[in-house]
Amino acid sequence: MDVYIIGSLIIDQIIFKDDIDLEKEQFINNIVENIYPKRAAERKLQIAELNNQLLSKDSQRTKLATDVANNPLTTITTVQMSPVPVTHTVTDSSGTKSNTNYVNKPTITKSQVPNPNAALLAALDTQITTLQKLKIAKEDSLANLRGSVERTLKAKTGFLDELNIMWSLLSRSLPATIVYIIWFLLLLGLELFILMNKRHEKPTDYDQMINHQMDTHIRKIQVLSGQTNIT
Repeated sequence: MDVYIIGSLIIDQIIFKDDIDLEKEQFINNIVENIYPKRAAERKLQIAELNNQLLSKDSQRTKLATDVANNPLTTITTVQMSPVPVTHTVTDSSGTKSNTNYVNKPTITKSQVPNPNAALLAALDTQITTLQKLKIAKEDSLANLRGSVERTLKAKTGFLDELNIMWSLLSRSLPATIVYIIWFLLLLGLELFILMNKRHEKPTDYDQMINHQMDTHIRKIQVLSGQTNIT
């Protein structure tokens, strides 16, 4: 019975090839409509995160660039402690004495150097460029997402999907169902006709010869295995 069903399906797939292709397109479109919104939402979320990072980096760069423009040079103050001798004179009953002590006094030096924030601008520019490339790649992926999903589904449509498509076509189309039943009955009748002919036909000389050879071969095996007694 399964052979007739499969045979009918194969023949119907040949006859209704164009209809099945249209049904397959609709089948794939339904799956795409289910998958695409979720994947598109993921892409949009990733793009939004990249956009937030870009805004943050741009804000940092603007502040640094403004600071560098307003203060191209930065004053650095260096304090160095140096020992300085201090002499004290003390007069008492024994006379006048001088004591020298060393006291650390600061030496302040001021110098101007380029604003260190200028060195940070190059690193920020590299980060911004990388984020922009990632954002463009994600936007391109989002733009081509529907086509990518469709191509993937078309490449992975299997036999079970074909059966589901065929079943959907038969369940919605009465003419297709009638044609399927006709082919099913035709194949079933053909097989029954062949079986009935084989059942009623007389054995040929060739069949008798084959049967005789089989019987002889079986008897030889039985003799060799000791299952029969040779008289």
